[in-house]
Amino acid sequence: VPYPDPGTLVSIYRTSPRFSSPGTFSPADILDLKAGNQVFAALAIVDLPSFSLAAPGQPAEQVQACAVTGDFFAAMGVPPLYGRVFGPAEDQPGRTDVVVLSYQFWQRRFAGEPGIVGRTLRLDGEPVTVIGIMPKPFDFLLLWDSMDLWKPLGMNPAVAKVKLDFRILPNMKADRQLGKLQDHLKAKGFGDIEVIYKDHI
Repeated sequence: VPYPDPGTLVSIYRTSPRFSSPGTFSPADILDLKAGNQVFAALAIVDLPSFSLAAPGQPAEQVQACAVTGDFFAAMGVPPLYGRVFGPAEDQPGRTDVVVLSYQFWQRRFAGEPGIVGRTLRLDGEPVTVIGIMPKPFDFLLLWDSMDLWKPLGMNPAVAKVKLDFRILPNMKADRQLGKLQDHLKAKGFGDIEVIYKDHI
């Protein structure tokens, strides 16, 4: 798996029986985790929505997608093959109309056409612009699925306290600092979180 310093990349889950899903967090929880942080180099949030994608003149198809925060690719530490990836700007309201394609999907759906970067597609009927393509070795696996594309999560402040099925991926500042990470989580009131290193995600 082509992640630099894989020992710094972990996934955290809520394990309390009070929560209906092991990934249940609210946007307010995530902001609280980030506040006063001295452990994370980046803290990425992942959701797994279902989308249909269509190119002009082509039928729509269901795609395996990740909706992620702007620091997702920084947490992964992998640059794009072409174009660019998301940054802090994509966390702002109204900035979710862009996508990054996986190499495999780019090859299968668009025959590796370099000019796809900058082109407008339709995702669930809404226009989105392709801004980047990830390299061939890059894949982000959750459960058993490979990704076709990534889009900005665009967390809505209006639902800051609503529990959603997010996966949280911190990239720590140093290799395997599990104790410091757990201390930070407990200090924030998240004693019911389980930490899993990337090689077990």
